[in-house]
Amino acid sequence: MTEDADYPRSLYEVRMDICFKAKVHALHERLYARLDKGVKAIELIASSGAFYAVTAGYTGTTKVCALIVTTFVLLSLVYDFGGRAREMRDMMRNYMQLLSEVDREDITVASLDRNLALIGRDGPTLINGLAKPAYNQNLATHGRYSYALPLSRWERLLQGIA
Repeated sequence: MTEDADYPRSLYEVRMDICFKAKVHALHERLYARLDKGVKAIELIASSGAFYAVTAGYTGTTKVCALIVTTFVLLSLVYDFGGRAREMRDMMRNYMQLLSEVDREDITVASLDRNLALIGRDGPTLINGLAKPAYNQNLATHGRYSYALPLSRWERLLQGIA
């Protein structure tokens, strides 16, 4: 657990927090977009295989391909990867708009923190395994390589997909 800082929060810290949240949502958007495309590719391949098997008379192949098509169509309907990707893109856009306000002269840390909390309040559910990769990417973007955290296998896998 981390202790509270003994100094006032700076605009730089707020900027880092906003950039981190935008990066998390960008990784989620890419992950869900790639999952959506992958599921659609499997649906297309399996449905083509089922069509060929039906016309060629292979009943076993037809059943397997039909099961694959049904499974991935259900996954697509239940999880709606394309819709989740769009939600993440909208959230990232909100964070980037807030980031553009950091350099205004009349802005305060308190108002930025309040807006940051308001944006995140209604946000979609995030995958915890993408938090560390987003954190590391955010640090690298700001030249803070020495603070990067080691990733687990799961986090490296998710980062590779996203």
